[in-house]
Amino acid sequence: MPIRLGRPSLFLLLLSAHTLNNASRCHSFTAMTTSPSTGGSGGGGSLPSAPALLGQLDRLDHRHRRRYVDELARSHRADPGFVGLLDDLWEGGGASTRDRSGGGGGGGDDDENDDGEDDGYGCSYGDLVHSRGICLRASIAAGTGPGCDATITEHREGCLLRALRCGSVVLGTQAAAPLGRTASASTLRATLPDLPPRFRRGVLSGIVAAKRTAVADELLPFVRERFGNGEAARLLRVCSAAVVASNLADLRNVVPSWRRLAVRHADVVLADLRRRVEDASPGGDGEGTTTMGAIWSQVDGALDVLVVQHPRDVADLGLGCMADGGYALPPGIERRLGQLAVRVPTAVGEILLHRNYRRRLLRNGIPPCLLTRTTRRFRLLPTDVRSDLVGILLLESPFRLASVLGTLAPSDRGKLFQEACCEGGGGGGVDTSDRQWPNALLDALPHAVRDAEARRMCDLPVVKTSPRHWLDLTAYRDIDAARDDLEAAACRPTAEERRHGHTLLIECTGRYGRGLAETLSFVAARVRNDQDPVRRGVLSALSRLPSALLADADADILRGMVNEALAARDASWGTQHAILQLAHRLLEMNGHEPEGDVFLLGLDVVKGLVAQTGRLSLPRFDRLSQVGADAIYAAIEPTVKEITTAGHAKIELVLDVANSFEERAWTISGLQGMLGDAAMKAKDRRWASRAADGWLEDPKTRDERVRLLLDNDPTTMHFGPVLRHLLLRRQTWLDPYLDGRTVISGRFEDLNDGLPIRDGSAFALWLPRQQRTYRRYLLQFAGDESRPIARRAQAVRLLARIPAVGVDDLRRFLERPSTEDTLIVEAAVAGLALLDLPAEALPILMEFIDGDRARVAMYALPRCANLMVPQEMLNVLRELLSRERLKITVRKEAIRLLGGLGATESTTILAGAWKAGQTFHHRDVRIAYGHAARQQLHREEYWGILSDIAADEEAAVARSVLNMKVADCPGEVARRRYVNLMLRVAIHFDADLRRDAFVALVKWIDGSDEEIAHASINALSDLEDTVVWRGALSALIAAIRSGKNGERLVALVQSLRTAEVPLVHNADKDHDDLPARRRLVEICNSLQGLGEADRTRLCGIIQGVAGEVEKDGTLWEAAARLRLAIVNWDEASSVTSTLGDLTASAEHVPWRIHQLTRAVGSALQRDDSRWQPEDAEAWLRKLDALDEGNTSATLCHVELIIATSAARRIGWVSPWVERLRILRDHPNLGVRAAALDISVRN
Repeated sequence: MPIRLGRPSLFLLLLSAHTLNNASRCHSFTAMTTSPSTGGSGGGGSLPSAPALLGQLDRLDHRHRRRYVDELARSHRADPGFVGLLDDLWEGGGASTRDRSGGGGGGGDDDENDDGEDDGYGCSYGDLVHSRGICLRASIAAGTGPGCDATITEHREGCLLRALRCGSVVLGTQAAAPLGRTASASTLRATLPDLPPRFRRGVLSGIVAAKRTAVADELLPFVRERFGNGEAARLLRVCSAAVVASNLADLRNVVPSWRRLAVRHADVVLADLRRRVEDASPGGDGEGTTTMGAIWSQVDGALDVLVVQHPRDVADLGLGCMADGGYALPPGIERRLGQLAVRVPTAVGEILLHRNYRRRLLRNGIPPCLLTRTTRRFRLLPTDVRSDLVGILLLESPFRLASVLGTLAPSDRGKLFQEACCEGGGGGGVDTSDRQWPNALLDALPHAVRDAEARRMCDLPVVKTSPRHWLDLTAYRDIDAARDDLEAAACRPTAEERRHGHTLLIECTGRYGRGLAETLSFVAARVRNDQDPVRRGVLSALSRLPSALLADADADILRGMVNEALAARDASWGTQHAILQLAHRLLEMNGHEPEGDVFLLGLDVVKGLVAQTGRLSLPRFDRLSQVGADAIYAAIEPTVKEITTAGHAKIELVLDVANSFEERAWTISGLQGMLGDAAMKAKDRRWASRAADGWLEDPKTRDERVRLLLDNDPTTMHFGPVLRHLLLRRQTWLDPYLDGRTVISGRFEDLNDGLPIRDGSAFALWLPRQQRTYRRYLLQFAGDESRPIARRAQAVRLLARIPAVGVDDLRRFLERPSTEDTLIVEAAVAGLALLDLPAEALPILMEFIDGDRARVAMYALPRCANLMVPQEMLNVLRELLSRERLKITVRKEAIRLLGGLGATESTTILAGAWKAGQTFHHRDVRIAYGHAARQQLHREEYWGILSDIAADEEAAVARSVLNMKVADCPGEVARRRYVNLMLRVAIHFDADLRRDAFVALVKWIDGSDEEIAHASINALSDLEDTVVWRGALSALIAAIRSGKNGERLVALVQSLRTAEVPLVHNADKDHDDLPARRRLVEICNSLQGLGEADRTRLCGIIQGVAGEVEKDGTLWEAAARLRLAIVNWDEASSVTSTLGDLTASAEHVPWRIHQLTRAVGSALQRDDSRWQPEDAEAWLRKLDALDEGNTSATLCHVELIIATSAARRIGWVSPWVERLRILRDHPNLGVRAAALDISVRN
């Protein structure tokens, strides 16, 4: 029966010896690393024997063990007996017979087995792994650095190879990277094929970490041929530039990190990127592009390096993407315009002013990376560029201009703004006489300019007719000019009007930074007896005042206003919140003067609110320097001690103070003392855990404080931060808890569900005696039927993660016939793959493959495959696939694993198995074959399997071909071959599958656009189809974006236009109605919906389609929209030519007038061209040339649409106003009515 002890005083009876022992261990480690005594020195003295060394290390934590072994190896590697010591350690160092009595601690007697079962396997193997791990560590340390002879180097390499081949996961993981850092290329070539995949990747990582270029160059072809492109790409970044350049085209889709590759090979990455951008087929306007967008998304990490080393080249690539007929600016470059502005500001200016960037500029404003408050890189741009950008935004998007001006000095703001208003700032003279600016823009202007603009806006007739709007704008005038009007508004009869007036008065004072004393005197006298909403508005406005404006002289008035607001009977929660925000503002902005009256006022306000809210709410002080934080705490410490009381309230208030200082609280001794007292003395676990969490944040003092918490209350071990520290830093402190025989009572005892340690990720850091102790307890716990079944299963899973545990320990849980133990059996089956020797567990795991636990066994098998020699795993999978009767799930997983091995033998096995059972394979099994084949497309044998799958009659099987990603296809040749497979799927008899195939082909356009276009046209020509044609249309539109296949599209349109309409397709509810017409309309809509760059590039094709569609008079509007979609609205000649043709065509067909105006309005709304006021007269002259005297009603309607579209951006300039007046007197009733419905004030 477990012994239950009481509170910590009783537990100290058990822990006292352990505590003293740990204290002596800390002292012993210091002595061991400095003392030259025999057998106890890491840096001097004689060389200890293996048992003595292991006995000394048994007193230390993992990090101290590693440090001690490193110093011992470096100081004794020249000793003649050092190699013998390593050999003894590899053989176990007498682990099974040596005396361990000095290292047991609280873990119990290791020679005694409490559950009466033999410890044999666990004890000997755990000690052996530990001893060999010490040998590995010493070999690596001795063979590193100058001074090591050939014997040590040879022995080191032999030790690493033995560790990789012994089958232990712990030892293999430890040895993999060091072997890659030192072994020769010939050794690695001979070793890699026999290593498990996980260890092989570790070796490759070691080559990369050591930057062994010559070795990487030699191994890259071998690794690529033997293990595939994915493994070879791991070596790419440390290869020479020539090797990278020759292999990057084939490996770019599997590069682990483009940023790291660019650090070493920026020139190669840039050249490859430039070539890909030039060769990429067009794919839209940038954001929705599948080809160009994928390229820039893939190399996004490399741009961090390229913008530093090759900024001009990166900027040129961005400009090239935005060239006529190109794309939008890649998002990766746009996010890094700030970095480019530091190096090539002129190029950034060209990008921002580019015509194709206009829409994004007006929609989103200047990129945030140029406007951040810390860098403000917008100031680095040339003056003329800044002036042009301000003019553009002021003209068409003034609300975006405020953030831009905020990055400039006030003098520069006013200059740029006035240039944009008076001279156009490159915008051609903006008429601002009737413009109204948003409030944010007015706030960003310097005082004089703001006052002038506010005065002008107040005089506008539209503003004068709205008293509220006029008052809001008055608040932007100079405080001396606006004070009388604002004070009058604060004396209005209703509370809402008074609140609004007071708020505007305070805000106006803050904007101009003077007259605060007068404003406060007026406000304090007015709100003393006013209603709560007024007081709340006043206090909120005061909290938003600039920090430099409030002086100590204002503290008395503010104190009186706050006290009166708190004492009022109608004080609401909103008022309290406003007062708290004001106090936070006073404290945060005056933290540099903690003795000033303003700071003390804020502190008094917070103190007064504690009685009402129960919380000590403080602002964040972590932004201050440590000296400032210490001074602030010294100022508020008396207040904190005064208001804290016993119980939970005290702890909560202390936590509030600690949270306000965050990391700055780590060195404030008084605050840390209160946190420590709360963590040690709080009776409630919730408050104790919160206090302990804050107390343990400082890593410098965490170790000492964890020890104090454990001494005060041993159950604190179950608290998350404490347990993590013990697992990762202080493994020896776990000893009293591992046997589970003593139940300790305390504040955190409810967190103990019977399993002291539930995190198995750090078991490998434990000493062998600790692993044995916890292993015994877990065996006992899992076999205790009185425990909950879920906890017992968890114990089995934990047991499997202990390195000292073997197959025999889990076997007892695998033979439970009771159905109630299903969870335990499945946990044991899954645990077989977690053992340190997976090769020994694999035969037992295979016994469950054909049973009821096949599902769990197959999920565990991939981990074994990752940790086993490929040839051994290959033999297992070959035997498994040769079984006549095998579950489908098992066969699927075996095929996937076999394909993932990447060996030549696996290819032969899979190809043979496919041919032998192709006719009777289950559907899911055939899909699994396809999955395995897609992983190894560089092997010819798999293409036959994929060809058979693409032609499979079952739709689900053929659909699996579509699951391939373009990025996973190795090389251009393989990509084209795979497109042919997908085209075979596109002619499958299943309509849904054919549609999905065409949709998937959209991403595979590069290099196969002609084949895809041909298949898409064939599908669109089938008028009996009702499912596939929409998917085929999306593939066809993607195929013509490169500018090719235009003749085929026009021929298709002609064929659809002239197709006869059978009776079944004419108003027959049981069949598709007018399928040819529907296809024509969708083709027009798809072309019209392309981005501007695509429409410009495909101008000839779209013109041909529009001409063919226009021949059908009923589709005239669709043709008109297509022709308007390719108009360059910046060129008046292009506009007038197109409009002249369309108006002439619509003039004598009344119903086309409405269609034309609707089409023109839609085209103008989508257009992102810059409308300039000086262009208005030129436009009107061109339009007048089409129709002298304005006799054409159609052209007059078009003029009205153009005028209203231009006015939305540049306002009603005088030429358009004069034309509107003329059209209001037009003899045509329709024109006159349309003109009268337009208001220039809106």
